[in-house]
Amino acid sequence: MDAGGLPPAASHGSRALTRINANLMKPAERSIVCFAGEDWWYHHPHEKTHIFKRLAKRGYRILFINSLTLGLPSVSHPDFFLKIRRKLKSYLRWLRPVPEGFHVMTPIALPWFDSRAAEVINRGLLLAQIRLAMITCGIRDPILWVHM
Repeated sequence: MDAGGLPPAASHGSRALTRINANLMKPAERSIVCFAGEDWWYHHPHEKTHIFKRLAKRGYRILFINSLTLGLPSVSHPDFFLKIRRKLKSYLRWLRPVPEGFHVMTPIALPWFDSRAAEVINRGLLLAQIRLAMITCGIRDPILWVHM
């Protein structure tokens, strides 16, 4: 038994686990990918974005992924053209650093979610864009954060 009352193997494993946990907490290695329920460019600040600002200041690498287009609004909707214009502008920004210290991405997707072909294309597009953004931002093995 060691001084803590544990067998030597358990004591050594405990120290190794502590070293592993300490290594996981190095600022350069802490990463978050957030799948958001809103578009950063038009619906911030939210209380959740304040959390990301603080985490970014503490060294976290954060990729905030704007909401996906869930379909086209009805042409009769009073904000139809405003919504289309906003989403197109957001698409043009694609991946940008923000002053708060992290990156915001608007993934490009086809807005026809009732189509099996569009679903397959969107899956490939989203995976490719998210992987590219993570590489660009230096993000590996992130914590996934989803909020609505």
